[in-house]
Amino acid sequence: HFLNDFLTQNKLGNVYVSTAFPFHGKVYCFNNQKKCFASIVGSSNLANLSPSHRSYELDVLLKDDLATSSLYDTLRGLRVKASDLFSDWEITEFSDKNNLLKDHVLVEKWKQDEYSILKLQSEKKQLTFTIPVKASEKHQKSNLNTHFGKGRRNQKGIIRPRHWYEVELIVPKEITQHPQYPKAGYPDNESVITVYTDDGWKFRCKISGDYSKNFRSEDDLLVLGKWLKGRLENAGVLKVGEHVTEETLRQYGRDNFELTATDDPNVWILNFGV
Repeated sequence: HFLNDFLTQNKLGNVYVSTAFPFHGKVYCFNNQKKCFASIVGSSNLANLSPSHRSYELDVLLKDDLATSSLYDTLRGLRVKASDLFSDWEITEFSDKNNLLKDHVLVEKWKQDEYSILKLQSEKKQLTFTIPVKASEKHQKSNLNTHFGKGRRNQKGIIRPRHWYEVELIVPKEITQHPQYPKAGYPDNESVITVYTDDGWKFRCKISGDYSKNFRSEDDLLVLGKWLKGRLENAGVLKVGEHVTEETLRQYGRDNFELTATDDPNVWILNFGV
């Protein structure tokens, strides 16, 4: 929104949205009045402009006339044939890519207007914690792989295995000790926050444990698990019953998610997008 307004008001161009098919090209062309004189191809996107962006990216700068003109023609064709102006484009419904959370108790779809307000708040606040999603050899029975850990013993002494979608993340102390990280409350040693996810969902998460190290969905551990593992499944890098490994996360494209503050200390934005 801000980028589109800036470009339009300064007569520098427009923002377009690919509406015919998903486009994740990350190609940038730089033109003068005569031609495209340079292009950048790589993993970076506009999130790199944010001070809170902590990922390392790799890009290639191209100045060869043939390469730059070819890339420019590709982007121009996409703009003309498969895109709409951002100012003319309106989100009317969400694409339910992660159907695991559809009609799930304790989960809602957020409304576009409320999410837009929260995004504006988060951009001004610029407070983001990058929470690692641990899946190394050391974490084969914890975090995203809680299912493979020891089951729960009920009152009759019967041990019930954990559900495959159950997760409970352990957040490093160097993150939880930050004064603005949500803290476990007292005297019950837990606190609850409402989270809005980047893909359209709204649910509650619980912060608990020593040093506020535990991060999980409230009342139902499957909610956070379905959100995280569902994204991996939709990307085709994970099947039900498999261990989540470092290779799984590498194929997905990230091994962390972002927890971003809003003006309300009890409301946060979760981002696991790639």
